[in-house]
Amino acid sequence: MRMIRCLYCGETSTTRMKTKKFCDATCSNKYWYALTSNKPTYKRSCVYCKKEFETKKGNQVFCCGGHRKKHHLGRKILLGEVPKRWIVLNRDNFRCYYCGRSPKDGIVLHVDHIVPKSKGGSDDESNLRTACADCNVGKGNKYYGEKFTID
Repeated sequence: MRMIRCLYCGETSTTRMKTKKFCDATCSNKYWYALTSNKPTYKRSCVYCKKEFETKKGNQVFCCGGHRKKHHLGRKILLGEVPKRWIVLNRDNFRCYYCGRSPKDGIVLHVDHIVPKSKGGSDDESNLRTACADCNVGKGNKYYGEKFTID
């Protein structure tokens, strides 16, 4: 055991850790917040939308996390690293093929097989389409041309 003096509050405590500098996590968080809150702000332009924003991180290039995700997803699409699910949903404009509803209407989207896998269908993009949960579950393992009812 060794004695330490907390860098934030100055209290002494004992610890087995050689690198411990604070009496608890609260003091550690307050100490690091105090250090970072005095940083200068930088004016940046978002790489995705070109909007001006201020940041305390010198290397930040996106105005929000959503733009960062969209930018990196776009790069993955170009490199061919995106899951088929995303490609099919994006190709179908995030709308159900059967009823035309979208997530704005409060539905959950699935990726549906045109020719069901149980009837020899493949996982190829040409055999996939977007369907809402109601239509996909109601269709079951039938072809699109076969009659099916939505409960």
